[in-house]
Amino acid sequence: MNTGSSAIVIHNKKILLLLRDNIPTILYPNKWSLPGGCTEIGETPKQTLLRELDEEICVKPKNIKSIGQYTDKGDMSTDYLFVVNLDDFEASQVKLGNEGQELKFFALNEIENIRLTPILKKNYFLYKEEIRGLVERGEVNFYLY
Repeated sequence: MNTGSSAIVIHNKKILLLLRDNIPTILYPNKWSLPGGCTEIGETPKQTLLRELDEEICVKPKNIKSIGQYTDKGDMSTDYLFVVNLDDFEASQVKLGNEGQELKFFALNEIENIRLTPILKKNYFLYKEEIRGLVERGEVNFYLY
């Protein structure tokens, strides 16, 4: 079983998503996902997240909060989920790194109409009101276990 870290990256009441590469051999090609990835030997979940954000969106943010973990039955991985609030400078530095086809900030109403990875789609609809609280009011009032 793999472990990894991913983040709900927020700026100006929008969530940053990564369009995965369109390579048939990867899991969930050509679908939108949260930035993040697999843990390397010796890394903590937060270290994993910082490395992955640096690789994928070219930013090492300062404002990071853990909100728990979940299991993706599709690839049998356990991911640690974080909330990242980008300040204006960090948001201005966001650019596509070494993975994916595109990065885009989405308003909540836009997320429901795009091709999400199955685990993101499931969790988005399961925790929709809690995510709305995160994005619109900055409230971290739920935790995954």
